[in-house]
Amino acid sequence: MTSRPRQTSDRFFTVIKFPPFIVSAGSLWLLALSAATAAPAPATVPDRHTPLLKEYCQGCHGPEKQKGKFRIDELPLAIETLRDAERWQKVLNQMNSGEMPPEEEKQPPKELKADLLEDLANTMVSARRNLGDQKGVITMRRLNRREYKNTLRELLGVELNVLELPADGGSGSFDTVGSNLFMSGSQFEQYQALGRAALEEALAKQTPFKGERKLHLEVEELNKEFQQTYTENMDKAERAERWVKAVEEAAARPENAAIVAEIRKEAKNEAQLRRAWQKIPGAPDPRSFGFDKQGENDADLANRFFHYKKTTGVG
Repeated sequence: MTSRPRQTSDRFFTVIKFPPFIVSAGSLWLLALSAATAAPAPATVPDRHTPLLKEYCQGCHGPEKQKGKFRIDELPLAIETLRDAERWQKVLNQMNSGEMPPEEEKQPPKELKADLLEDLANTMVSARRNLGDQKGVITMRRLNRREYKNTLRELLGVELNVLELPADGGSGSFDTVGSNLFMSGSQFEQYQALGRAALEEALAKQTPFKGERKLHLEVEELNKEFQQTYTENMDKAERAERWVKAVEEAAARPENAAIVAEIRKEAKNEAQLRRAWQKIPGAPDPRSFGFDKQGENDADLANRFFHYKKTTGVG
């Protein structure tokens, strides 16, 4: 019998539940794929202008003379590279400004020159469109934290903490800039690990209990581990509170009012304001409070533990 996806709904969202063999952790690590379109035809300067360029330009920019180390006879009519586009743009600029041909040289008829300039300007617009967007290829990028969290929730119906994933910043308030969302080997492993955790949680919820289960726990050992983890996290929470207080005090200084107001235009909440601590004079480095995210924004780690007491019911 063929298994079919089962769909369940609640008040907030719809979850499509697939049989366990359909989804794998490997399929969750990278959900942003490069999309390529067919390469557009190259922008081409109409061939009918070749006689004009040969008669009025090639004498100074041809096989015999190369004024300015520029040869117009070697320019291809089809503009397929940035270098060719830059050289044709130079021709357009020089002729449009009247600098070429020079006043002392023979001038082309105005009608023919105007026709060339119009065609060349339109050709350059097409060339910039074709070459400026990486020839139609969209930059390959990873999903950012927000997108990955939402995707896991919609696909598997689970909510996971994504703060340990790589930071998305670097372009103001935008978190979907492809050049910032690259994927390194260690980041790949982080996404894959979170995908596995999401799968395990989703399958645990949907797998019916069958048969007898035996569970043996060394309570004393577990208590020691729990106590150690709890103590360490409480220490981090207290250090995070001290750091947050110091940042807030720096932000409250009258001389920093204009800077803070500018940051708040892009910051959606207090955590994002603290994330911009480097812009606030007098705000301390999170590393001085023991928060080192190893290449990422250290404020993310401090912000995470600032809420630890509330999430555990202590604060």
